[in-house]
Amino acid sequence: MLQESFASKARRIALDRIETCGRRVVVSTDFEGVAAELRDSEKSSVSAEFNPSQSRLSPDDCAYLLVRDEGGEIEGFCAVKAVQIGREERLAGYLWRQYWDLYTNGQDQFDPEDLPPPAFDVCGKVSYIGDFYLMNSARWKRKIDDTAFAMLAYAISTSEWQADWTFCLTKHRSATRGIAARYTCTQTYPCAISWRHDVDKRRDDDWMMFLSARDRDWVLRKYAARNGEFSSH
Repeated sequence: MLQESFASKARRIALDRIETCGRRVVVSTDFEGVAAELRDSEKSSVSAEFNPSQSRLSPDDCAYLLVRDEGGEIEGFCAVKAVQIGREERLAGYLWRQYWDLYTNGQDQFDPEDLPPPAFDVCGKVSYIGDFYLMNSARWKRKIDDTAFAMLAYAISTSEWQADWTFCLTKHRSATRGIAARYTCTQTYPCAISWRHDVDKRRDDDWMMFLSARDRDWVLRKYAARNGEFSSH
């Protein structure tokens, strides 16, 4: 019998930890349908990077991760996208070009020299995890294991795309409440993007978080070996 890979085992364990109380996890590439469903939900929108009306999304390099309750309603959501970034451009250049297109209509959008140091190193196949959202019912009444949700996204980044790097952005409030630790991000940077203009749903105190492939796969191996429990208690 072939041995189960660490990424497959981590993915299976993460699914088991999320799929409780009748929940189910759906990996969807129905971008238009899900975006429309989210517009009518508590979340109300999808960011420009993951919005099919604003960005090119393909089943080959993007997926929506949904947690649905027993009635089929969305309780949790995040999106994962893989992009190829050249050595000449690096993540810093990619973000500057992307935000120019998506957010500021051609105005200089932020100071690229102020980005965190990894932004000038990251290149190759890069997975971006964004739009992480838990509906109120999932935050308080029947809490979703958000570490398991992150592990699911990491497992996809490893098994589907063999990404060289993974990164995400989070609100300052979430970062200081421990989300970087719960997502097991090994490199975290506060106030990562200094915007030069007011941008809808973007702030200049967001944190940027990174995992190299080596770190991400180490975390997945540890998660799989410990059956989803980083704590000894």
